[in-house]
Amino acid sequence: MQRLEQGTVFRLERAAGARIIVRAGRIWLTESASPDDVFLSAGQQHVVGGQGCVVIEPYCAAAAAVFDIVPRGRRQPPARPARPRAAWLRERGA
Repeated sequence: MQRLEQGTVFRLERAAGARIIVRAGRIWLTESASPDDVFLSAGQQHVVGGQGCVVIEPYCAAAAAVFDIVPRGRRQPPARPARPRAAWLRERGA
């Protein structure tokens, strides 16, 4: 699991097929050779399309982002709630 504070950048190389899963916060993701930027919130994911560089930054001012990187061919880690566990359990009637 990776945690990015505001003002920091995460760089990923040769990651074709890797899955980026946002666990908390929001991220801004840019892939080299892709004309589109990707904005993801907690619970959303993106599969890296090319072999180039991927740059990931927190998107919201003064907020950290937490995300997982699942390499191509590996099983996705279990989902974790983005909000406090007590609220998440209450919503599910536990």
